[in-house]
Amino acid sequence: MRGYSGRIEEEFDLDDYGWKQWEPDFAAWLETPKFSAQNEVPRRLKNAPPNEAA
Repeated sequence: MRGYSGRIEEEFDLDDYGWKQWEPDFAAWLETPKFSAQNEVPRRLKNAPPNEAA
């Protein structure tokens, strides 16, 4: 992604209006959470330094 630094540029502020919009979907997701695999994770793990390097 061009211009993506990976840093948080500003604090996420979920106001009351946003929460009212998201709350039903979030509550439904909590009932049966679904996760999907992200291509970035295996790629980063493959390129990570050995565990001993930490």
